[in-house]
Amino acid sequence: MNNIITYNNIKYEPINFNTGSCGRFYTYLNKENKLLYKYARITQIKSEMTDNDKFNRYKNIIERAEEKEIVGKYLINGHIVKDNCGDYIIRYVNGHRFDHLYRINDVNLLNKIKEQLDIFVEDLKLADRKKLLYGDWGIQNIIYDVDNNKIYNIDTEGLYTYPRLPRWCKIDKIIEDIYHALYANHLMKTFTSIIWNNGIHNKDKILQMIPNVISSYSFSIKKENLRETIFDIYAMDKRCNHNVVLPKKIDLLKKCNEEHLIVKFLIDNPKFNNRNISSEAVNMKNNIRKQFSNIIHVADNYEESDYIWNKYSPGYMFDVYIKKMNNKTKIISKDKLDGTDVNVISVFNGNFKHSNPLIHYYCYKKSDNNYYFSDALVNDESCFSFYCTRYMIEKYLR
Repeated sequence: MNNIITYNNIKYEPINFNTGSCGRFYTYLNKENKLLYKYARITQIKSEMTDNDKFNRYKNIIERAEEKEIVGKYLINGHIVKDNCGDYIIRYVNGHRFDHLYRINDVNLLNKIKEQLDIFVEDLKLADRKKLLYGDWGIQNIIYDVDNNKIYNIDTEGLYTYPRLPRWCKIDKIIEDIYHALYANHLMKTFTSIIWNNGIHNKDKILQMIPNVISSYSFSIKKENLRETIFDIYAMDKRCNHNVVLPKKIDLLKKCNEEHLIVKFLIDNPKFNNRNISSEAVNMKNNIRKQFSNIIHVADNYEESDYIWNKYSPGYMFDVYIKKMNNKTKIISKDKLDGTDVNVISVFNGNFKHSNPLIHYYCYKKSDNNYYFSDALVNDESCFSFYCTRYMIEKYLR
């Protein structure tokens, strides 16, 4: 591929949106005109464009997307560059992709996004009920336009590729992923609970007793690590007599398997006492324990919730910053690095369901400012570990 594409005397330069794979298109941006050129790679779309009927259907979808009933307001018309070609030009949207909402540090902006998101979700539900919803509505394709306070699906060609919703992107999954993406941001206050292994067989009934569940993930605690982990999870619990209560809990949990369930949920307008304990969270926990015994832990406040979720949830997302110093040296950090020559990749705290296969990577410290990645466990001195696609990280491997 050339570094620059010219169309109608307008130059487009390559741009990488860090999606984790090249997808079906290479992307080029004209900053002055705010236009995006999508160049079809050698894929099914490109080969099918030699068929006039398929090309005409594709052209009609790309150039008339905004006419779709209900969902057209969330789409952008493109322009096919020439006959029997999959390339098209579309307006560039200046905004925030939903799979990167956790990076936003402005709570007012997040609240604006939520207002539009709630409307967006209701429209998706309506379109689905009327059997009008198709295409790819995965969060990597959904973007909030900061200039116009609107939400768009920028994967217009997905309407051609998926004439019906793909099995991995049904309406319930779309909505779950959308809200999880918003509440992955630490500024959006949520609560965390853990259903222990001795209560997993009743998890469906227990989840019904937890209000406004956003997401839940299975995670494991090795039995040899139970004591250290349980004491850590309860470290911020001010009402628990740790040395009296926790050893008994640990002995009980050792009798079951190693799988537990961590849950993120909302409490509407919670009230906190002078010890920063939510009465709603306490009452919910007590009601569940009355019915199912001592099979759940519920954080008392936002701070405790954040600590537990960020450390133990497989679905917790964070950034890894990579700065190349020279051909042999890289600075790799979980904290933001100074300077412009920095690559940022989104990674997961654990084994997360994703359209691309995720691999467990480890970060090791060689010296003060020199780290390296490995996809194998070399020793027990790794600074942190995470899950990521091979495509995004292979060039940084040791």
